[in-house]
Amino acid sequence: MGIPAMDEIRKQRLQYLSEWVEHHCYRNREEIALSERCLCVGCGLWLVPTEIIKWYEDKHACCPDCGLTGVVVGSKSGIPLDEVRSNMKVD
Repeated sequence: MGIPAMDEIRKQRLQYLSEWVEHHCYRNREEIALSERCLCVGCGLWLVPTEIIKWYEDKHACCPDCGLTGVVVGSKSGIPLDEVRSNMKVD
């Protein structure tokens, strides 16, 4: 068993980031409140916690730009948001 190709390593890293983000997109009101900035992984918008004014079931942030629920993650999660954003396909 050799060293995986770089494409395979990158694929594994992106899968890991995706699962990590998914884990922190729900029931995250407290985590977002403690964050310096947030990222919507639905549309790529950078925002600060005070810009989030709508919450689904008072637990899940709704993006003020695209309106999706369960796609906003805060910096307090520890997720490297710049890396996540750089791998998104957004305009």
